Amino acid sequence: MSVDATDEQRSNQSNSTSPTSSFGLGLAEPLRGSRSLQVALIGLVVTVVAAIVNTGVWPAIIGVWGIGLILIGVISHLAIRYSRRSSRD
Repeated sequence: MSVDATDEQRSNQSNSTSPTSSFGLGLAEPLRGSRSLQVALIGLVVTVVAAIVNTGVWPAIIGVWGIGLILIGVISHLAIRYSRRSSRD
């Protein structure tokens, strides 16, 4: 059974003095809390795989799906941020 880390443990992990860990943590932090950005990242990976394969009909279909996932992820993330920001005002 897994146990979530406490807030103190999370703050200790984020206060690491290693430059590489703080750099990686800074890039990964928005992805951890946002399903829509995770969808956009999956779309980016799918699109890159389709561009690498680049032979036949399936990479084209997968590329279109990847671009669709990117658009859905980014647009939903922006809509959620905008609605949260406007509800604070």
